[in-house]
Amino acid sequence: MVRVAKKRLPYYEGNYPIWVWEENNYPNRNQIAWGRENSKMVILTLDVPNEWVLWSYFDYWCCAMTDESIYLHTKNKCTLDEWYTYMDKEYGIIFDFDYLLSHPDWCLGKEDSLEKQGVIGRIPLSFVKKVRRFRAKEDKSINTIRSDKWDNRKESRINKMNRKLKKKKDKQKKLQKRLIRN
Repeated sequence: MVRVAKKRLPYYEGNYPIWVWEENNYPNRNQIAWGRENSKMVILTLDVPNEWVLWSYFDYWCCAMTDESIYLHTKNKCTLDEWYTYMDKEYGIIFDFDYLLSHPDWCLGKEDSLEKQGVIGRIPLSFVKKVRRFRAKEDKSINTIRSDKWDNRKESRINKMNRKLKKKKDKQKKLQKRLIRN
């Protein structure tokens, strides 16, 4: 998305893309799994000029993303540049709505069900028309899968790294003392 946005959007500066949706595809904030329970969240209603947005077809975008895993599991791998060239050519139709709307396997006769998603590089304050605040609901299905230490995994990893570093430094000090004695 970033590579295509850099090529097609005059106002895109290469920042991490911000995902946007059309007004008729408004997210349901009452759904679970928006974030941790009771997290403060916002939904912004924006008025963005079309030349600022790179629109793509959501369903075909999902197909492209799952096909990328083929690169990771292929034995005779091509170079990463060759892979990107292949992906750009093969999945360029993600952004070609005229082709998708005329193709019998994709959206021919299903214009109303075409689900667009877009990316922009930044949100100037002048684009913001409305801010809706809400608190996330808990997704209980995720919590049953997670272990008790799920939330502390980052802290645990940092502590483990610090222990390893301390152990390594202690070994170096002991070695230096031994070398000094001899």
